[in-house]
Amino acid sequence: VARAFMSPWPDEGLSVSGLLRPLLQTPFKASLARKIGGLGNSPDDQLASVFARWSFPRSGVELYGELGKEDNSFDLRDLIEEPDHDVSYLVGFQRAWRRSPQRVLVLRGELMNSSISRLALVRPQEPAYTHSVSRQGYTQMGQALAAPAGFGGGGTVLALDWFSPDGRQTLTWRHTLRAPYPAATPRDVQHAVSAEWLLLRPRIDLVPEITGVYELNRPSWGDALNLRLALSARAHW
Repeated sequence: VARAFMSPWPDEGLSVSGLLRPLLQTPFKASLARKIGGLGNSPDDQLASVFARWSFPRSGVELYGELGKEDNSFDLRDLIEEPDHDVSYLVGFQRAWRRSPQRVLVLRGELMNSSISRLALVRPQEPAYTHSVSRQGYTQMGQALAAPAGFGGGGTVLALDWFSPDGRQTLTWRHTLRAPYPAATPRDVQHAVSAEWLLLRPRIDLVPEITGVYELNRPSWGDALNLRLALSARAHW
């Protein structure tokens, strides 16, 4: 279980009370409303998540999942009645097979859903990693500090890895939503297929990669196809 608070950095600098406030704050807005009036709206934001992992070493299977919620519920009744408000979830698995004493084959997959639910018809919701007031802490130089597909509504990853003493070969398919609102018609979505090789060498490791991306319903431009070729190297002694 993880819980974090995001607060704008004050112009006068951070005080001791500012550091202690998140530790003493309850997860519900009702207590804030009693202190500051109204609905308890404040520039602070709250993130909470629950993660679980189940591993079976003998069979080479791993299952895991995470449920995350952004923003505060008003009270316990609000949390029970509308648990899908600003909620995201992720489920994943890995399965490994030993093909020989030095070779392992791994199949892995993940599914993430962070789409804004139909609750948005009657109650405002924000896309993942955003907040109506506080935006500090979610990005660094414009890059999201989280799963890339989260803001757009989620995505799926399915990959196959071959590990050997010479390196690794990976074949990956990614499905990424780029519009968090399910009412958006048609939804902007990307499908990407990539092949990557890690070649381990005595002095330098090479990583050639080829990726094809097909984007459907790109706003104002229609469908688009993109091909990426890359080669990276890492020297070591």
